[in-house]
Amino acid sequence: ARADLREARAAGLPHIGVGANLTSNRQSDNRPLRGAHQPDLYGAETIGGSIDFDPDLWGRVRNSVAAGKAEAEASRDLMADVRLSLQTQLALTYIRLRGQDRELALLRQTVAAYNQADQLVQRRFTGGIASGVDTARAGSLLEEARAQTEDVRAARALTEHAIASLTGNPASAFSLPEAA
Repeated sequence: ARADLREARAAGLPHIGVGANLTSNRQSDNRPLRGAHQPDLYGAETIGGSIDFDPDLWGRVRNSVAAGKAEAEASRDLMADVRLSLQTQLALTYIRLRGQDRELALLRQTVAAYNQADQLVQRRFTGGIASGVDTARAGSLLEEARAQTEDVRAARALTEHAIASLTGNPASAFSLPEAA
């Protein structure tokens, strides 16, 4: 956009051109009226120049410069909009990561509680107070909580990789410690 603006401004200035053409020509041996002492080769050098200026009587150049300024400003605003959008996406992704950290902390507590409950049910089963259904249910709840923990860990890793991409860091070298 800035280059277009400079080009539009240049249209209001005089244009100066210089050109040169240097050639080496050979005369044909079969040319009529060719003398014996005329050279076979001769040079033809031409140099030219031009100056061109169009006065801006109807405002074409002035309007073109104004349009170029508006396009440059629009490009600047678009860049600011993209930057703000990326910053917003980074903030939302970071908030999601911290939510996943909190969810992991809660799931760890849940796994610990289900583990205690499973051990209690196992002791009750050994003592003949609980049935096999109770032990299976307690074990199932414990394993389901562990599976959910792994799912949230995997989702957290993807969120962490998204933050790495948004900050311009390689995902393999980027890490944010858990913080509930």
